[in-house]
Formats: sequence, C-alpha cells, structure tokens
Amino acid sequence: MSYNRLTCIRTVILIMTPESSFCFVTLVTLWLPQSYFLRLHREIANRAGTYSLYHRNLSTSNDGWSGVHPSLEPGRVWERSVSALHRGLCVPESGISDMSLSTSRVSLSYGDGDQTTYAVRDLTTSFPDRGFHGIMGPSGSGKSSLLYLLSGLKLPTEGEVFYASATLSRASEAERVRLRRERFGFVFQQPFLLNYLNARENVLVAARKQDRAAERRVDALLDELRILPLAERYPAHLSGGEKQRLAVARAMVNEPEVIFADEPTAALDHANGRAVIELLARYRERGAVIVVTHDPSMIEEADRIYHLADGQLERIEERSPAGK
Repeated sequence: MSYNRLTCIRTVILIMTPESSFCFVTLVTLWLPQSYFLRLHREIANRAGTYSLYHRNLSTSNDGWSGVHPSLEPGRVWERSVSALHRGLCVPESGISDMSLSTSRVSLSYGDGDQTTYAVRDLTTSFPDRGFHGIMGPSGSGKSSLLYLLSGLKLPTEGEVFYASATLSRASEAERVRLRRERFGFVFQQPFLLNYLNARENVLVAARKQDRAAERRVDALLDELRILPLAERYPAHLSGGEKQRLAVARAMVNEPEVIFADEPTAALDHANGRAVIELLARYRERGAVIVVTHDPSMIEEADRIYHLADGQLERIEERSPAGK
C-alpha cells in the first residue's frame, strides 16, 4: 500500500526523570507505511544527536516532518547538534589507549527546603577501560545515580567526572549527547522496544547509519546473541528474555567503548537474567561493561565490584575474570 503524505505523527518522549531509573519512549504513528518508520527514527536520531530511544529533545524543520510535540521548541536541538559537529567532542577521538572513566569527589544532591539529600556523596574512584564491572549496594545506596553521572545523563552538583582524561561536566549538552550516541551503549531494566518494528529493525534503528554494513552488523549481533531466527518477529511475539537480549544487541550495535546497564535483569527470572548477564560479560574484551544490580549472583564473574552504601564507596572488590 502506498501513501501520498504523512497523515498523522505524534511523538511523546519521556527520558530519565529524577523519579525513574529507566527511560521510557512511546512513539505513536498512524497510517504510515513501514518504510517511513525507519526514516522517521533516522530523522529524530540525526537531529537530536543521540539514539532515538535515549534523547531528551526533538526538533523539526520544513522538510515535511511536522507534528512534533508542541512543548518542544523547533530547531534548538538541531542547532546544538550542528554546533557540536563543528566543534567536535570534548573527549579525544576513539582509538586512544586510555578510555577509562573516573570521578573526583563527585556528589549528586537534591534540595528539599532546608534539607539536602545526597544520592552520591564525595565519591572518588575509577573504572578500567576494559572488563566487566559491577556496582552493588542496597536500595537507595546511589548505584543508579552513580551510573547516570558516569554516563553523562546527569551532571554532578559537586566534583568532576572524567572520560578519556576529559571533563564531562564541562562539555556542552550536545557534546554529551553525541558521546552517549557514538561511544556509549545503554541497557535498562525494561527493554523499551518499538512494538511496530520487528526485532532486526529495533536494533537497526539505533545504528549511526542504516546502511548495508549496519544491517550485516545487526544480523551478526543477533546471531551472536542466538536470536537471529527471531529477526522478523515483533516484540509482542517475544519472551521477556528475548526482548532483553534484543536490548543488549541494540546497546552493542555501534560497538561502544562503554556499556552501562542499570538493573538489566530485575524484570527477568533467574535463568533469563543469567543469560543476559553472560551476554554482557562477553563484551569485556572489547570495552568496559558497568552493571548496576542488587543481586550478587548476577555479577559473580565480574572483574571488579564497587560496593556502595549511603551514596558513598565502601570498598572495591578486585576479582579475577573467572569471578574467583
């Protein structure tokens, strides 16, 4: 079936609110052929400078893509993205040997009248640029908050976060967005797949370019994660474990230097949770994998475990790759 015009596009995006530990994306499109779905997401990703699943803002131009949520100011994000491309990232280009993450006396606090609550407090540590690293602690210990600081999703109220010897908090928002899109990968507690795209398209939509090379890379990932036979299935016909494997593939599609996983197994049973963790752990030779969890059995094979309590680092447990 062919269509002469786009009849209705509504986009509602909600990302990383302080109250939630995950990102939520709903994209409602009516009466559009499937080819427009990928094109729409490609437009959004290019203009916002990040994955369509993780960006905070959208913009539009006079090229026929209209109907963007009215609370968003047209053109602002696009201008910032172009500016960032002209300036380049504040961090060195990939290929540099030291791509480690570190913090220096970093804090994240929230004010409530005269009272200040610390999610992270005066924390100094570092993460090697390779390996499988766990962040452990009880509920409210600051695990997810530390992950958001390390990835640039949140800015510290005090202290600094460094990546590849550059200060993330001094980079512009557009530069941090580009860093997250091109060099970081994310896995959240829920997979947040787009229900009208099949498994292959849900991974492809996050690729920097949707070309033949990207399609081959996506199929190779699906094969590696043992879900290639499910490539044509839609999310409604996938199990919870299969959906989360797909989320892992989406995080890996751009071959990131760091993968951040925030409670990726919390919504799964133990067997499926272990399968997802094993997939993430395999990436340890290609980059850093940082997993937040409250379940010690999920990070038994971690190279390092960072134990947090009350927003502070209690200790770092050094382990062998075999987890012994």
